[in-house]
Amino acid sequence: MSQATRTGCLKSARSWRKKYFSYRIKWEQFKRQQNETAANSIYEKMVFALDTAAYLTKKAELLTH
Repeated sequence: MSQATRTGCLKSARSWRKKYFSYRIKWEQFKRQQNETAANSIYEKMVFALDTAAYLTKKAELLTH
């Protein structure tokens, strides 16, 4: 099993933040269209992506020390 590195964590966090912003745009579109079912589905993915990005960023900070 490979060890997590600071660079790897930051790269992955950047990828998850991009996913978050993509999901947010879709979520806003569905909210404007008043499609609550689709908006709720995207919202779950959006929150997961943001949580994952935050976790990976924190992990990278811990690996720095």
